[in-house]
Amino acid sequence: MKRRTKISTGLLLLTLSAGAVVGAAGFLHSEKAGALAYQSDVGMNFTFGSTLSVNISSADLIIPDLSAGMYADSNIVNINVDTNSTYGYTVFASVGNSTSYPGSANYEANDLVHTNMTNKFTSLATTDSLDTMVSASTNTWGYASRTSSSAAWSTYSGLPKYTETARQIATTSDSNADPVQFKIAAKADNSQASGTYSNVINFEVVTNPTPVSLYDAYLSAGAVQVNGYFRMQDMTASICNAVTLVPSELQVIDSRDNKVYWIAKLADGNCWMTQNLDLNIDSGVTYTSADTDLVQFNAGGYLTTKGYACSNPDTTTNCTASGEEIQWTPSRSTINATSGTISGWNNTNAYNQPYSMDPGYWYETPNWFYSSNCYTEADGHLCNYMARTHNYANYFSQTQYAGNGAHGHVGNYYAWPASVAINDASSYVDSTYADTSASPQNSICPANWKLPTIAATNTGKNDFYNLMTAYSAYVTSGSERDKKLMAAPLYFVRGGNTYSNNLYYAGYYGLYWSSTVYSSQDAYYLYFRSDGIYPTNYVNRNLGRSVRCLVRQP
Repeated sequence: MKRRTKISTGLLLLTLSAGAVVGAAGFLHSEKAGALAYQSDVGMNFTFGSTLSVNISSADLIIPDLSAGMYADSNIVNINVDTNSTYGYTVFASVGNSTSYPGSANYEANDLVHTNMTNKFTSLATTDSLDTMVSASTNTWGYASRTSSSAAWSTYSGLPKYTETARQIATTSDSNADPVQFKIAAKADNSQASGTYSNVINFEVVTNPTPVSLYDAYLSAGAVQVNGYFRMQDMTASICNAVTLVPSELQVIDSRDNKVYWIAKLADGNCWMTQNLDLNIDSGVTYTSADTDLVQFNAGGYLTTKGYACSNPDTTTNCTASGEEIQWTPSRSTINATSGTISGWNNTNAYNQPYSMDPGYWYETPNWFYSSNCYTEADGHLCNYMARTHNYANYFSQTQYAGNGAHGHVGNYYAWPASVAINDASSYVDSTYADTSASPQNSICPANWKLPTIAATNTGKNDFYNLMTAYSAYVTSGSERDKKLMAAPLYFVRGGNTYSNNLYYAGYYGLYWSSTVYSSQDAYYLYFRSDGIYPTNYVNRNLGRSVRCLVRQP
């Protein structure tokens, strides 16, 4: 629960006199009481009756000199908030009420109204973002705010009516913040009548609730832990969307092989794996829609030859009957390369075949520096030269790098058909770049997770691009462009790729599959290295590349 205080300014008066001078005066306030609830990750603690008091340090909003054709600011109102809320508070504002001037319907609007009830200063739109009121039309008004006297003023905008959702004008992350400062400005022309213009500004202050972590969201959804971890398969869009702590990390378990992965709610609004997928595909195991991202059947050419079946196909051929599951049995098992080679990765027509390779336990750190042809960790204990031989002992280490943890695990390498969980991808022949909804909807990800999609950056459907832009990681100049991708909280890995029984560019390139088709032989992928990031590349499907999954949204 939240503690809430509401303060209404009584009679915000702007006076336009002969010579165009505007003034303002007056404040009243009232309060609403609430409570703050605090929830910890272990057990639950509640503190009721949290303190929240608000003081307006200025009695007047005054615009002293308003000349026709120009604009002028009011004095500054300091909104002083005192609270013991650990996570600070948020200030909202709106305009108008129906009681300040009984019988005056104008006070239900967000204009500043002359006493003649005809002339007005019209509010800027709430979507406006004006550096100065010079950009505004005449006979308009707006507000600006800032969280301390040393901060820049926000751009000018309008406030909504009190009958609408109040506008957030400031928020703090702790209880010891500086006063929130607020001012208004107006711009007039010679047509405005002289006199007093007025309305009411309502301030509302709310203590910020305890952020909801991934752990909290899982727990609230009634999820049960297995071996001390929540299951990846129990993640839902609702759980992810309930998380308000960003970033929020959690280790969860994949019920298919009991491997543990790091996941996180990130700034793009999605929940991602922040560790590469490491599932070994077994041709002797049938994966189902209960544990694997199998959401479509008998679509796009899905036949039993593709490895798909319904668990109880006596009533339907689309796996839609109650209780039915979609099943996939892969035609090839993961190649184990811990012996030092990946012999068996056959390139013949492999762009349609589900090859995958397990290199062992290779960890790396995002703290690389470049020297000749070798990327070396800052402490110098491991050097991953570009792999061009079968001797993988130099590139894979059983030792987990302490500074990066399991985040740096390279995971498995999957040919594109394996990443989209299909035995024969020959039915996917047309580009789906412009329509990612037509991309394969199945993947090797856990149930309720999916492969990222790649689309033109202006469509909003490029999951990789959206994630990078949320962290300002998609840069187009300078060295070490991929530094943010490899650092917390994203932890992408330069895993290289497998091709023709070899591993190439380990520690040099980062290469991640998407679900988006380019052609009968190619698919889209994310590609990055120290001097470039390319979220819209495509390449032959037979290459083995890394996989990261994100939570499937409706």
